[in-house]
Amino acid sequence: MNYKYKFTVFTPCYNSERFIHRVYDSLKDQTFKDFEWLVIEDASTDNTLKILEGYKNEGKVNMRLIVNETNQMLTRNLNIAYSMAESELFVSIGHDDSIYKNTLFKFNEIWQKYKADNISNICSMVKDQHGNLIGKPFNKDILIDNYFNVFLENIYTKEKYNCTRTDVLKQFLYEDNGMRYIAEGNLWATIGLHYDTIFTNEVFRTYYVEEDNLGALTKRSRKQVSESVMHSSIKWINLFLPRIKNGFSFKLRKYFQFGFYSLVDGMGIIKSLKEVNRLKDRLLILLLFPSAVLVYVGLKIIKKL
Repeated sequence: MNYKYKFTVFTPCYNSERFIHRVYDSLKDQTFKDFEWLVIEDASTDNTLKILEGYKNEGKVNMRLIVNETNQMLTRNLNIAYSMAESELFVSIGHDDSIYKNTLFKFNEIWQKYKADNISNICSMVKDQHGNLIGKPFNKDILIDNYFNVFLENIYTKEKYNCTRTDVLKQFLYEDNGMRYIAEGNLWATIGLHYDTIFTNEVFRTYYVEEDNLGALTKRSRKQVSESVMHSSIKWINLFLPRIKNGFSFKLRKYFQFGFYSLVDGMGIIKSLKEVNRLKDRLLILLLFPSAVLVYVGLKIIKKL
């Protein structure tokens, strides 16, 4: 296929005025220049748009700026970006993060060496702003394997950084069924059903950990994300858990989560169980449901729901 660029670098922005300079500065410094910077300004209420327009006018980065009239949230913006990208490879940079000056060069180097039709992406390590490595390194400096084989040890709850084939992302867009919040991990797991990944222990991104970032999903209430969590739980139980070897405690957490959020979301356990395909999974959910009820009632009493 013919592509206009090697990379699309995507940044979704919402109230980003304090952070967006990190992305811009790191892109100006890239040693590999064959990329477009696709930015979606998601109806911010601060000076983000003015700052972005200033960057565009400077002309130091090949920038494409999309302005949303209403706030669309992250996964809808990702779908827009995947659909609009004109590159072979796609990377995202959060509005408050930065990448190393040789990140795109190294991604391209690894891809040219190991790319194959059955491989969808490169997954690299991340350090925080203090230089601390996040998560456990892979058991080889370059490992070509399936997402589910390394999920529990290297990916689950561990921040990583991905460079992905754009044609694969266009094939596997996020489901948009009216939910405001869609679990990002569902996309990577879905792709993992069909493709392998190149895992590398090289570090290409700085992940800034900031407690006052109000855009974080963790700041939102359980009720706000309940529909998304239930949707994610159903996909994991029906599609993804069977691909993970061992991981019994992780699977139990998924069964507990399903029962708990069936209460938070108001669906109720009986209606929710109709979405679960296997009898074994239904029985395990029911086995853990009394514990989910106790936690739900306890949180209601202390007004944490």
